[in-house]
Amino acid sequence: MAGTGSIGAVVVAYGQKLSQIEVLVEEMRRDCVKEIVVVDNSSLVACERVVKSDEFSYTVVSTGKNLGFGRAVNLGISYLPKCSYLVISNPDISITSPVVCELVKVLEKSSHVALIAPKILTPSGERYPSVRRFPSTFVSFVHGFLGLFWRDNPISKWYRMDDIDLDRPLSAPWVSGAFFVVRSSSFRQVGGFDPKYFLYCEDVDLCDRLERSHFEVVYYPRVSVVHYQGASSALRPLFSLYHHHRSMWLFAKSKNSPQPLLMLEALGIGCRFLGSALVRVVFSGVQSTRKSIT
Repeated sequence: MAGTGSIGAVVVAYGQKLSQIEVLVEEMRRDCVKEIVVVDNSSLVACERVVKSDEFSYTVVSTGKNLGFGRAVNLGISYLPKCSYLVISNPDISITSPVVCELVKVLEKSSHVALIAPKILTPSGERYPSVRRFPSTFVSFVHGFLGLFWRDNPISKWYRMDDIDLDRPLSAPWVSGAFFVVRSSSFRQVGGFDPKYFLYCEDVDLCDRLERSHFEVVYYPRVSVVHYQGASSALRPLFSLYHHHRSMWLFAKSKNSPQPLLMLEALGIGCRFLGSALVRVVFSGVQSTRKSIT
């Protein structure tokens, strides 16, 4: 078991080298985080060990199989029973300035806020759309399919909240699970991540349940992290696409919509999956042809 401390972190890894993870671990150590658990979802043997690096150590939990993101986070958090605040992070995050310290300060001043997320930047310095409105099936269909060809269509812009000043802190519908800080008591009160979501939408579902429990989710762009995203998903694009749409369907069912509407949502999600898969296959073929020509 990990030791005690007021701020702990869980990093879910899949295929990343430990040397890559250690860079993030060191950045977190400098940013108020005292306990860190790395959950290795790509391991074939279940075990746990403590890795010591200079004066700092962290726990690596090898799962023996891919548990999915939400279940892996829940497992990691079980190693941090005494932490008041929990940092949840993808492994491909870079913290170049104090972020966790600032986010925790906001949580300490605002007891009604359960979860807070910084601005997330791409490696080129652009703002990643990490704060969004809750998606209906229609919005998901247009954003996911039409957005492949027309990124700034009106529906996608509405979904990404492009009509809002996102350089100011605000109460958010939902934020990306790539990086956030959550109050441990609130996270445990709502049951943590729902394990039925293998990949994608577990962050949407968590924020929805927190808000239905009268907690607030906050987007705080005064601090930022950099996300070198998509490395794991890029290895198995159709696998990731399938789970994205499966999770969309699970979230749609959780809203207890009338049966006719639910059937329409299922049809929309199915069409979106088939269309997106076709586009990716065609795009992949075009890219392969270009590489063979060059």
